[in-house]
Amino acid sequence: MCGRSSPDVLDALELESTDVLANSIGGYWAAVFTLAVPHRVHRLVIAGVPPGVVRDAPLPLRVMGLPAVGPAVARLVMGKPSQEGSRKFWGQMLVAHPELLPDELLDVDAAHMRRNAADIRELLYILIGPRGIRRHLVLGNRWNTIEVPTLLLFGEHDAFMTPRMMHAWERIAAACPSIDVVRAPGAGHLPWIDEPEFVVGEIEGFLDAADD
Repeated sequence: MCGRSSPDVLDALELESTDVLANSIGGYWAAVFTLAVPHRVHRLVIAGVPPGVVRDAPLPLRVMGLPAVGPAVARLVMGKPSQEGSRKFWGQMLVAHPELLPDELLDVDAAHMRRNAADIRELLYILIGPRGIRRHLVLGNRWNTIEVPTLLLFGEHDAFMTPRMMHAWERIAAACPSIDVVRAPGAGHLPWIDEPEFVVGEIEGFLDAADD
């Protein structure tokens, strides 16, 4: 679906090709799009580990993928969103420094969880099962075939970057000259929140180098 519909958007905008910047699950869809229509993507930046390299996923999310108890666990975890609940979740999964998050951001996140909890639970179930990322979503060695200049920028404290996943990315980067992997020190799964200046600097340097 991504490969068929996204070119229509580019056509409507009268763009022959474009740069794509994405995060996490969005990075996965961006990679699928890039593999489907590489001539429509100029450069690809993924800030935050995308799924689809190996099946690894954090244990709390795998529990939510259990057919029998997963939905009940997800409802319990997401049942009463609050500012402090969001800060705790962000600290566990998304950022390295939750204490620095503004209260206003967390209030918006809690409101989002209250409004969209059912959709979020459904998305997690579609993506993740008890063994991790669902097998049909794993791109594996297809990442090696990306010819578009690609930057993967992830935080050193990214909760989704397991040792096995890091090894897989190192092998991919070594085998694929179009992919660069950069670690953001002191950052989590949303590295631009923990280390905005570092992330912006790396992305600007990558885009400048890709233009040479």
